[in-house]
Amino acid sequence: MKLTCIGAGNVAWRLLIAMDKAGHKIEQVISKSEESAKALASKFGAFYGTDLSKIYDLGDLVLIAVPDDQIKAVIEALPPISAVLAHTCGSRGIEVLESKALHIGVFYPLQTLNKDIPVDIREVPLLLESSDIQSKITLDNLARSISDKVQNVTSEERAKYQLAAVVANNFANHLFSLSADFLEKENLDFNMLIPLIEETGNKLKSALPSDAQTGPAQRGDLDTLSKHRGMLEDSPELLKWYNAFSSSILKKHHKDDTSSDE
Repeated sequence: MKLTCIGAGNVAWRLLIAMDKAGHKIEQVISKSEESAKALASKFGAFYGTDLSKIYDLGDLVLIAVPDDQIKAVIEALPPISAVLAHTCGSRGIEVLESKALHIGVFYPLQTLNKDIPVDIREVPLLLESSDIQSKITLDNLARSISDKVQNVTSEERAKYQLAAVVANNFANHLFSLSADFLEKENLDFNMLIPLIEETGNKLKSALPSDAQTGPAQRGDLDTLSKHRGMLEDSPELLKWYNAFSSSILKKHHKDDTSSDE
């Protein structure tokens, strides 16, 4: 399969490397940064540039791999596309592409990706959406050549997956950051928590999140909760989230307990 990619960020790097490894031909990389486009295109011997009016669309697919908030500007600058045109956004519907191509779709990786951190794309869920049989066949064949977890979803379903992913990943990572700040202030090592964090993720392969929940709030241990709050008096931001999550966990796991967590 021959394809052109618009974008040279984290998603583009990881997807194109996987596609190239699967035997697909990367014809062109276009980015607003010529340096970034060149760096990515050079890995495949592809053409590169910054001018969307010079896009190569005689292949099978033009893939727009830019952040959600940049896709509108990219689409406005695009000429009509004869190949299948797809984007990789989670929160934008398929219809945003209708003005530029007859065959359109979505190719959304449900994973946090970083160009500097290798990832096994075969384990990454790819959520697809297609407007017609041609785009469906093109995107499905491409997806299944690089991933074992391919699913067709609607734009509404994909947006809900992205929202849940933000809560599960971005919010959780922010809590990691707050924990790291707390330990640094106490001259302690955040790396000591890495095995715990990894095991938390591993548990979810065989148990529901609610069943894997542990800790003082899950047990209804109000004495420990009170002690922790005292330790966080000098960390108001972390204390705010500690109170919020402890309250939520208590309500979920002790619905019939009339005791206050205040």
